[in-house]
Amino acid sequence: MIKLMKTTILTLSLFLVISFPTNAQVAFSPLVEDLISETTETTITELEEPLTGNVPAIIDGEEYTIQTRNAYQEGNQMAAQWIFERLEEYGYEPYYHEFEDDGQNVIAEKTGTEYPDQQYIICGHYDDMPSGPVAPGADDNASGTVGTLEAARILAEYDTKYTIIFALWDEEELGLVGSEYYAEEAAANGDDIKGVINLDMIAWESQGDFKCSISTNSLSNELTSDFVDILNMYTPEIEPNYISSTASDHASFWNEGYPALLLIEDMDDFNNYYHTVDDDMDILNMEYFEKLTRGALAGITTFAMDYFVNLQHEPITSGPETGGREAVLVTDSSNSYASGEDAPRLYYKVNDGDYQHLNPIETNEDTLTFLIPGQSLGSEVEYYFAVQGEDDDFVATLPSGGRGINPPGTEAPDETFSYLVDEIYFANQCSNTLPKPIEDNETTYDTIEINQSGTVLDVDVKVHLNHTYDGDLTLVMEGPAEDPVTLSAVNGGSGDDYLNTIFDDEAEQSIENGSAPFTGHYQPEEPLSVHDGLTMAGDWILQVEDNGYSDEGTLNEWCVIIQYEPGIQTAVESNKTTQKQIQLYPVPTKDRLNISFHMEESSRAVLEIKDMKGRTVKTLANKTFNKGHYQMYTTVRDLPAGQYLINLQTGNEQITKKFVVSH
Repeated sequence: MIKLMKTTILTLSLFLVISFPTNAQVAFSPLVEDLISETTETTITELEEPLTGNVPAIIDGEEYTIQTRNAYQEGNQMAAQWIFERLEEYGYEPYYHEFEDDGQNVIAEKTGTEYPDQQYIICGHYDDMPSGPVAPGADDNASGTVGTLEAARILAEYDTKYTIIFALWDEEELGLVGSEYYAEEAAANGDDIKGVINLDMIAWESQGDFKCSISTNSLSNELTSDFVDILNMYTPEIEPNYISSTASDHASFWNEGYPALLLIEDMDDFNNYYHTVDDDMDILNMEYFEKLTRGALAGITTFAMDYFVNLQHEPITSGPETGGREAVLVTDSSNSYASGEDAPRLYYKVNDGDYQHLNPIETNEDTLTFLIPGQSLGSEVEYYFAVQGEDDDFVATLPSGGRGINPPGTEAPDETFSYLVDEIYFANQCSNTLPKPIEDNETTYDTIEINQSGTVLDVDVKVHLNHTYDGDLTLVMEGPAEDPVTLSAVNGGSGDDYLNTIFDDEAEQSIENGSAPFTGHYQPEEPLSVHDGLTMAGDWILQVEDNGYSDEGTLNEWCVIIQYEPGIQTAVESNKTTQKQIQLYPVPTKDRLNISFHMEESSRAVLEIKDMKGRTVKTLANKTFNKGHYQMYTTVRDLPAGQYLINLQTGNEQITKKFVVSH
């Protein structure tokens, strides 16, 4: 790795400005799981030892100790030959990719069976610092070299749909020279590089938390999103965070317009022996090294074998209908699905019963329709979908995370779709006073009046507007019984429009992570759940604030979509009742839960997280609170995925709210 001073270290909040688009989901493959198990501490040690001079290397049939891999030392050329011979041993026909000043990359290629002209690259640099006669470079970057060689070794006997390039770069330490030369040449030749996984320093870990960093940019969002999903599926022990760095070979590909990412150890736990003679094998965390090598192998295999599917479904809504309910699944993938006993399935269960499966009642090209049998009032139905590859090589579920092959999806995902058969209704009411102009430095107001009585269970907001600079806009909505909620504040930069944008607390992606034009479902910046439990009757007001000049637009449509329980409406003044004294965000959550509550008077209170059987799993506070509003947060990373309760006990009064942890 070249000079650390060139790296900008960010936290997870980087993804408030880098958006991950919605893309095909990663399918689980038993083959990938089997392949990564072939990488062990023993196999990586057998490669790491000769490359770092801990044991003599056999080069051209003779022993040679590689004491340094500095670009100006003989050991570097001998290391290149050793790498070349390993690739030959695995059955490839490698070549030296030579460039100025005697530099030489070592390259091997596995040609794709279906898309031979489209490539994925897995790579690392083999040269090292410092410049003296001893430079073992065990972490920087024998580790990335070994990770690349392990991928080449294990995949040697398997066909892949896309071509894989296994590249070991020279002279990275001199300024990314080898990779830059290759990337420029690839761009000049019009090479179709789909993505690059660059491995640089993947073997140091001193804190026992198995964190790693991934460097990415906006060009590489989809590649990175898929790669992180792959890590979560096959190496869930690894916890990635995100950085912005041009200090390694992936940057050479960014410069030529190719998507690429860097996998590196946690930049908040950086190797103290970096660029010194003490960067030797005895400082490595071999278990961590093994996990990151497995993750990289899972990534390049999933990409090259095209284990991706696109499954779409509009969830069934709760309501009083006791008849059968249709569930429609739209599939879109370059892969074909199994038929017969292993055809796509829908699994469902009623209340806490066992799962039963259904086959489609109708198939129309890529659209499958299932019919869930009717249920009595008071029933809760959970369900998910599963599809299996035609060659029995993968399975995908929706929601994602399930497993099981022959038949598909016998292991349910942690999260499922669900609906209630109960006296629950939906209201979808849109403004009838539009369109309205959005003018510079002005606020546009529009009101939807709902006269129907009922108690809000959930509310979403749909907005359709045209504007030539979304970054000027702030969207705020106020309900009849609660303070204003910020839906989106100065997001989208110079991009245009909110096109049928639905603000939904249960969406997977925050509006802050999105990119203009905003289309589809997004979490709002502040939770709409503040309206839950309150009246739906009254004025719902949307404010569109234009905070700039020279860009105007039009508010074309907006709607409130309310799930509600009919009956006597709650008074407008009820925003201070016990039902509203506790709010949670985001819901569901994977990492951090924000909690806000209001104390009407000074009182001792106990705030706890409980499981669904009422057992306390975490006490957050047990003290006297003064009158006023409180906000706090807690990590839920340590809790297993599932449903939980926040319980606030004040004297004789108890307030409980349910939330979901999803990992």
